[in-house]
Amino acid sequence: MPTPINFLTKALIENLYIPEPNSGCWLWMGDMFQQGYGRIKCCSVTYKAHQASYIVHKGPIPVGSIVRHGCNVKLCVNPDHLILGDHQDNMDDLVRAGTLKRGRPILRHLSAEQVTEIIARYKDKKRNCKGEPTYKSLAEE
Repeated sequence: MPTPINFLTKALIENLYIPEPNSGCWLWMGDMFQQGYGRIKCCSVTYKAHQASYIVHKGPIPVGSIVRHGCNVKLCVNPDHLILGDHQDNMDDLVRAGTLKRGRPILRHLSAEQVTEIIARYKDKKRNCKGEPTYKSLAEE
């Protein structure tokens, strides 16, 4: 019995992207996920567009592997820009590209001075059983 992946074809993918001449990316013009990745639905199964493109152009994705964007463009479906790796490879790609910061995300938007000020302002607030400032004590400020 054919699976939904059997119905994905190069023609289906190729009708939903436009080539970007400077980067070589094939930019997905179809539906998108909220996170900015392309989305394609085939036989009631939804795929990320770059994964579907990889499958129709290069073959199945091995178990435990993910399809990464070598170009760091979420909407790119050019199979020449798609590479296999694991989750750690993907996280390393994001850190190298500057799209994911290691550490506590809230701190990357605050200067050291701002952090010091916040700590000083809230260290004497009324605390709950977890030792966190209560919403009421913060609202009273």
